[in-house]
Amino acid sequence: MSNKLLPFVGLVVLAIIGSACGRIRVVQMGPAGGEIALFGDMEAAMEKAQEEMALTCGGPRSYQIVQQGEVVVGEVTTAQQQSTPVRGPFGGRSRITRQQVVTQPVREWHVYYQCISDVGAGPAGVPAVGAATHQLRFRM
Repeated sequence: MSNKLLPFVGLVVLAIIGSACGRIRVVQMGPAGGEIALFGDMEAAMEKAQEEMALTCGGPRSYQIVQQGEVVVGEVTTAQQQSTPVRGPFGGRSRITRQQVVTQPVREWHVYYQCISDVGAGPAGVPAVGAATHQLRFRM
């Protein structure tokens, strides 16, 4: 392999490895928790989110996921235009232009969790009254 190609191959390998990793971004944080967005590999991102939830709530068993699902958080619109030359009935030339506009939703996976307080916790791990609810977002 040529020495000129080595930097390029290195960048490609880093891009492939980096795309397989999950990452998180803390959207908001308060005394009882916050909101986290997850990106990339879902399994790796969830592991990082679990670490953040445990840190926020006070330990690995200090939170409970109460709901999760896909939600629409925006939309992306794309437009394509195609122009085709045609001959008119009397030999003249003109163009027919077609335009297509497509709007697609931007979706994220949200995971809702509650911090569980040891003091005043209900039976069988039921969260204490007033436990905070937080939200995680996955980008698809």
